[in-house]
Amino acid sequence: MMKHQLTKANTQVGFTLIELLIAISILSMLMLTASYSYSLIANRWDRALSSYDDIQIEAKNLNLLKDVLNGIQGYVVTDSNSQASLFFIGHDDSLLSITRSGLFSGEYGEIFRLSIEKKTDETYSLVYQATSTEKLLLTKTTQSIDFEHEVILLSNLTQVDFNYFGWQDSELKSGPQAQPGAWYNRFSGIDFKTLPTKYELVLGKQNKSIRLPVTLEQRPELLLSPYVSGEAE
Repeated sequence: MMKHQLTKANTQVGFTLIELLIAISILSMLMLTASYSYSLIANRWDRALSSYDDIQIEAKNLNLLKDVLNGIQGYVVTDSNSQASLFFIGHDDSLLSITRSGLFSGEYGEIFRLSIEKKTDETYSLVYQATSTEKLLLTKTTQSIDFEHEVILLSNLTQVDFNYFGWQDSELKSGPQAQPGAWYNRFSGIDFKTLPTKYELVLGKQNKSIRLPVTLEQRPELLLSPYVSGEAE
């Protein structure tokens, strides 16, 4: 009797083949679900890291752009008739000037151009081109400028606007005929013989916009005094 009971107990220990197959199937589904979940989390993490890196690069380039714009200085050039003017050519979509805070030239000034490049998806990139005044002595308004460096500072922009505040004639800035300054979407230091006293760059992206206000020298036309008085050729 005891022997029979032991034999019966032994027959109930372990798994049947069907139970083992069911357990393997359940385990496989759990592993598949876990693998899929891990893949989703990993992809989200990678996108988050990529987005973070993009934001960091954009913030860095935005600060570099501010330095360039705040470093713009008055610089005298002459035309073919030896008439002096200031090197600054601003449009609503571009700016050509000289900055003391360039991206590539260290302690030397940098001739630079900011311009926009339109993409096929209707967004814009802000392109910075530059060459050092150490390698190019700019003296004439008709002088050709070959830019050594080119870099995209900002991309995926939906708006890029330059606006300039000042006077179209230095005689209207002070003196008996002084008039209030005004905002312009074009400002030429070569034509107006002065620089804007301030200007702003408006950048738009994803229904948001940021304004970069810049204040320049208040009396840059004084640089032209020696030329007006005949002290320089």
